[in-house]
Amino acid sequence: MTIKRKVQIVIILIAIHVAVFVGYLFHSSAQVHTRVRHLIPAVEYLRGIALARAGMIQQMKEVVDYLAISDPAARDEFRKGGQLADESFAVWIDAIKAQRALGVAGEDDDLELVQEVQTRYASWVRTAEWFFELQDSGRGAEAMALFRDRLEPYFDREVLLPVDKALDDGAEEVHVAFHDLLMTVGRIPWMSAEGIRNIERGEAALDGFLAANHLLFEVTGQLKELMKYLLNQRQGVNADLSRLDWQAGHALENFRQQMWSLARQGDPTALKDAETVTHSFQELTGLMHQAVALKKAGRGHEAVALANSRMEAVLYKTLMPIISRSLDSGSAQMLTLTAAARWQGVLAVSLFLVIAVSLILGTSRSVLRALDSLMAGTSAIAEGDFSHRLDGRRSDELGALAVSFNTMVERLQKSRRDLDSFARLLEQRVYDRTVQLEEANEDLRQFSSSLSHDIRTPLSSITGYVQLARAECDGNESELLTELFTAIELAAARMNALVDAQLALARATCKELNLEQVDLAEIGHTVIDNLQFAEPQRKVSFQVTGDLTVDGDMDLLGLAVENLLSNAWKYTAIRDEAVIEFGSRDEGDRRIYFVRDNGAGFDTEEINRLFRPFSRLHAAEQFPGTGVGLATVARVIRRHGGRTWADGAVDRGATFFFTLNETPLPVVVPPQTEESA
Repeated sequence: MTIKRKVQIVIILIAIHVAVFVGYLFHSSAQVHTRVRHLIPAVEYLRGIALARAGMIQQMKEVVDYLAISDPAARDEFRKGGQLADESFAVWIDAIKAQRALGVAGEDDDLELVQEVQTRYASWVRTAEWFFELQDSGRGAEAMALFRDRLEPYFDREVLLPVDKALDDGAEEVHVAFHDLLMTVGRIPWMSAEGIRNIERGEAALDGFLAANHLLFEVTGQLKELMKYLLNQRQGVNADLSRLDWQAGHALENFRQQMWSLARQGDPTALKDAETVTHSFQELTGLMHQAVALKKAGRGHEAVALANSRMEAVLYKTLMPIISRSLDSGSAQMLTLTAAARWQGVLAVSLFLVIAVSLILGTSRSVLRALDSLMAGTSAIAEGDFSHRLDGRRSDELGALAVSFNTMVERLQKSRRDLDSFARLLEQRVYDRTVQLEEANEDLRQFSSSLSHDIRTPLSSITGYVQLARAECDGNESELLTELFTAIELAAARMNALVDAQLALARATCKELNLEQVDLAEIGHTVIDNLQFAEPQRKVSFQVTGDLTVDGDMDLLGLAVENLLSNAWKYTAIRDEAVIEFGSRDEGDRRIYFVRDNGAGFDTEEINRLFRPFSRLHAAEQFPGTGVGLATVARVIRRHGGRTWADGAVDRGATFFFTLNETPLPVVVPPQTEESA
């Protein structure tokens, strides 16, 4: 009999009465708990945004008050509004982190948004504080103009706009989360009457929460538009206020309806709060229109004073506390939903579960033994033991699974052997290429030595023969012969210089690095002193800036510095007063070294030829040289894990840059043989 048949027999006997019912009940209870856990941070997310927005709008109002009438209390209220905003940002961020911990999608973007808004808000606060200082220093007109042109537009565009977008997203998230909760709760059959009432109260609390949030949004919007008008009268303010009055009135009516619904659900303070908010809203609307009338009559200071005294009392001592309390109450009542459907009926579920387990145990024993064997086999394979095999003598599906498992292991074992063989082959090839490279470097070193010996000796002979010929002539040679002798000596000297340059280039390529701490500044001073000694008539200002202490090979780095400074010395010969600067600067986490001069410079279209061997950008008659110096510098810097580049212009000097130790040098290890492995 197959396992499938055995399970079917057991399932037919118990599934209808136990399994489906037990699974359904436990799943529904867990789902309710999960939905509530998703709803609470969504509500806190929306509450944090709403209160943060209210705090920032309050701060904007206090800035207007201080710029208009220099009320000292405005600065204190500004800081209180900042404290409310900071606390609300913390609630906002904590809610996002809670949602992210629950696996809600998109929370990384929400966290990035709130951090960006917080950064912009902090910048806005610092700028507002600076406006206070302008006002205190008697520059009120300048502060007012800057507020209209910079601070207020920045607040609307960079701070308030993303907050309003987040507010809309938060309201949508709360609606979706609560709808999911209601759909889940509706599937629980044992929900008591008290549980149903809790759900109804939770739904009313949520609607009240959203209505309070909407009302807070519209009221603060009215206040913001009024403050903008009081600072700078503009056309169409009556139309704007009428539109905002209508929107806020609609939000107020919705808030009152939700408060009445909460009162029907047993909230003792809902009706009183609704009436108080209605009266305060009507009073606030009247004061706003009165302030506009005063402003139009040229009594702007009285309008601001009205907004600062009576409107502030209505808004922040009556209207805002009640709306904030409604937000807090709505958030708190969401928690009561968890008690409605957590563990009611667990006793009955447990009884059915015991019966189900008893019936299933006998049938599942053989299945569990087979699964244990399979688990042991997979663990052995995971640990690298490909010799493990399962017992495939069973006649059911698990026996077929064991045979398939054994076949898979045999294929894995073969693939492992092939992979190990390929890895050893690859290691051997890498090692062979490295050995070949080392042999090529050794050949290059031998060639350099041969070049030094086999070419220098004939050159010395040529020079000696010319000197003997001059001595034989004893000053009686013809003018043509003298020119020939001079040409031969100059050609031999140039050939000798090319040999020296080629040897330096080879040394930069092949010399083994001996790393130590090197003071490039000391090397630079030595090079310049030697050059000055050779040409004492020249006026050269040598400057050292920045930290020039590095880790590297002293000989090679000395060779690079000598070539760079000699290059600068040579190309500044056209200046009566030459300037050479050797220094460093930090850019991010790397340090850049440079040699700058005010010499002949170079054509930027030829910049790609600068670091090529034997490539010259100037005529040898004007600036003598071998064309190998900068190529040697590039190879030395590359050996030290850095790079070189240059900047300059014709007759405006040049700057050569280089970095060190940006990339580590590779270390090659001989491959292991099969015996050693």
